[in-house]
Amino acid sequence: AAELKEGEVLLLQNTRYRVEETKYGKDPAADEYAKELAEVIPLLTGLWMVPELYPATAEEMMHKFRFIGELLDHMGLPLVDEALLDQLGPYFQKIEDAQTEK
Repeated sequence: AAELKEGEVLLLQNTRYRVEETKYGKDPAADEYAKELAEVIPLLTGLWMVPELYPATAEEMMHKFRFIGELLDHMGLPLVDEALLDQLGPYFQKIEDAQTEK
């Protein structure tokens, strides 16, 4: 997995969701809640993960993101994998370091 370099930003916004992207449209829960999933993903990744709103250590942010991954996976939308988590670890640590410097 590629690492984030200094100054790079990982954007987890504007996530689009379509029924045909959920396990080839075979997951009834994902099909039934497609609109709701499309609306909740930006809230979870774009709001809940903002440390100014919900202060957290790097470890706590990683735990939250694993939760998001589990939640989405159970709804038939497996977006979070170990490769993504490997990239997020150093990113979350930089956020924590910046918060402690303030």
